[in-house]
Formats: sequence, structure tokens, C-alpha cells
Amino acid sequence: MRNCHRAALLLAGALLVLSGTVCTATAANEVYRPEYMICNKILFRGTCNNIICDNNCFSRVRGTGRCNRVGCQCTYMCKPPPGQSPQAGGPIGWVAGGH
Repeated sequence: MRNCHRAALLLAGALLVLSGTVCTATAANEVYRPEYMICNKILFRGTCNNIICDNNCFSRVRGTGRCNRVGCQCTYMCKPPPGQSPQAGGPIGWVAGGH
């Protein structure tokens, strides 16, 4: 019975260590790209397939595509327009190329 408790404690400790590493890595990636912002663009309107939408978005701008009621929406990292910084006036969710 004691071996079972030790194994459970060891597993819980390993999961705790691994989860902290994953969270830290994600936050670190965002810190090193301050000149970029998140942009959204409708690639095409009308009937949409999530797999095709995602593939098109990735091949065009290395983004993630998802279908919504309008069509295929692509979300990707982009540079802000000239004179607009991501921190001052370029909010997350800025729409590139129209709605």
C-alpha cells in the first residue's frame, strides 16, 4: 500500500513540474514578439469547412482558420500598420483587411 502512495505522490510531483514548464514556455514566446499583434481576416465568405479553412489560413499567413457564420476567419500574428504600435492603439483583435 505504501508503494502505491509513493507512486501517486511521484506522479503528482512530475505533473506539477511539467505543467509549470509548459506555462512558462508559452508566456516566454509572447514576450519576445512585442512588435507583432493578433490580426483577423475573413479569407472567404459563405459555406465553410473547418479543415479547409485552417489549411488555407496556415498556408497563406501561418495562422489558424476557423469557420464562423460569415465564412472562414483566419487569426494570425501580424505587424501593425505604420505609426501604430501594438501597445498603444493596436489592440488585440485588430482586424486586418476588413471585417
